[in-house]
Amino acid sequence: MATIKGEVHLKSQIYGQLSQYYLDLGDLDFAEKNLDEMLLLNKKFPSANIGLRLNYLMSAKISLNKGKYEQALEAINNCIELPDTKVLLNDALLAGTYLIKAKIYNSMNNYEEARAISLEIYNQKNLKAKDDIMVNALIELSNAEIGLKKDIKTALKYAKQAQELLSLKAKNINIMHSEDEALASAIFAEANAIYLQGDIENAIKKYLIVENIFYNKYKANIKNIDDVSYFYYIAAINCKNTENHLWFNKFRDMHLKYFGIKNRRSAELMAL
Repeated sequence: MATIKGEVHLKSQIYGQLSQYYLDLGDLDFAEKNLDEMLLLNKKFPSANIGLRLNYLMSAKISLNKGKYEQALEAINNCIELPDTKVLLNDALLAGTYLIKAKIYNSMNNYEEARAISLEIYNQKNLKAKDDIMVNALIELSNAEIGLKKDIKTALKYAKQAQELLSLKAKNINIMHSEDEALASAIFAEANAIYLQGDIENAIKKYLIVENIFYNKYKANIKNIDDVSYFYYIAAINCKNTENHLWFNKFRDMHLKYFGIKNRRSAELMAL
């Protein structure tokens, strides 16, 4: 029985790793296919109790990337409510789970909740040396402050701090060759803060860098990613009131190209 459980656990881990691999590529169909294989193992061997946390975590990530925020929130809550996850906000391995929840809240415009989670993690002294965790906390804090529109200077500070940490990575030495979606997210947050301060010209320059990083990262799969859809949508909206509609047209048309006219954001942009 122990041998069977071990084999099942190994298979579950492999499917989970493959799901994350395809998710990183932006291939959501294959990411979901491997997640489904994990779920089948759970149903076939319920007594083995394997991979449940990873199932919920990957389900949340895939749903978030698809723009299905309610499903993502349900999955991440299920993950957090598991006995080995709950009330472990200061754990380096599990803080990332809570930051996914913060990102979901920001995506749902629930900025206060996103800010509260991200700030609590950011203030954990034992996590200060964990750059990846701090970067994501800073990005979500910046996005929450931008959404609240109360303290744009602080939003800008958080975005820049995230970029400072990311600039230390070798893969980001040449920013135009970077494939780091976290860097794209941090620069996007900076651009939105700059826009709210009235500097649309520099915001546009930042948007173009974000666009390039997203393309480097996802290439043909760029059309699958909700973060990219949201980026083009916000960039277009923020360029709408400029004297020259060139940039509004550019970002709107790129959204239409990748996400089609039936997409809800495309419909809003076409109505402007």
